[in-house]
Amino acid sequence: MRAAGRTKRAVAIAAALACVLVFSGCATVGPYSAAGLAKRGDDTDNPEASVRRRGRARIALIAVGSVAVAASVLGGVMGYRTKSSLEDDLAAGAVSGRELVDRDAEGQRWNRLTRTSIFAAGLAGLGLGILWEMGTGERMMTGPREPTPADDKALIFPVPAN
Repeated sequence: MRAAGRTKRAVAIAAALACVLVFSGCATVGPYSAAGLAKRGDDTDNPEASVRRRGRARIALIAVGSVAVAASVLGGVMGYRTKSSLEDDLAAGAVSGRELVDRDAEGQRWNRLTRTSIFAAGLAGLGLGILWEMGTGERMMTGPREPTPADDKALIFPVPAN
């Protein structure tokens, strides 16, 4: 019973950390973000600092996602084990009414833990997607680009002479 409480607290902390990283940390790591443009501090013109911060956020999101996936697997296994042992005891007639309610509540707690940790893993995945998109956008802004027809200075249709 106590182990389930500790696991739930760990998953809640992981979900909160994923929310913080996704909705505050990841959105402000680039030099072209609103915070970066408003601050114009020492590292807004330094893309290497932005890449380092993005790397740290990526590592943290991978860690949070890994913990959340592990917790969801643990919750699923424990919920299934609780359900199957309860069904076996019910078939044997070796469980009383109060014990049935307690064990069923424990199985429901494991199921809630599984759903919460899947949510935290989803937030971590969303954060990783945001980081990937930020990196792609930055590479598009700073990398070489191919010439397009819009770069051609010649007129597409000649101007008629009157």
